[in-house]
Amino acid sequence: MPDYKYSDPALAGRYSAAADYPSVAAEAIREMVRQTGPYRLDEEGLLLSGVLIRHLILPGETENSMGAIDFVADSFPRRSVLFSLMSQYTPMPGLGRFPSLQRRVDAEENAHLIRYMHACGITDGYWQELSSATEDEIPAFDGAGVE
Repeated sequence: MPDYKYSDPALAGRYSAAADYPSVAAEAIREMVRQTGPYRLDEEGLLLSGVLIRHLILPGETENSMGAIDFVADSFPRRSVLFSLMSQYTPMPGLGRFPSLQRRVDAEENAHLIRYMHACGITDGYWQELSSATEDEIPAFDGAGVE
């Protein structure tokens, strides 16, 4: 279950200091798919084998997400991988130097990317409702319990 966070090298450099991320991650994902083959689900829809590629939508970065969708659509035959388009981005404290990351993904961005994903022929996988972006799962980051 690899992530493909960035299709844009400049964005990868800005947010993760890894401008080579798109090419390195793409190579790794291609190798995972080569090793596992097409995905297989059991009768209940649980993944038995194969690759599920996850992509987190960042607010204001629809071009990056479209590039991630393009990578999957162009790199793998239909029904060979699963794709998860995630809209759960939640702003974190301390992002003052990145103003564009201080908001959630909006409904228009999410809907546009879901439509784009389907238009590119990606139908095997998942997409999230905006209601999945909550602060419920964010830890306090206060060091409690760390020894």
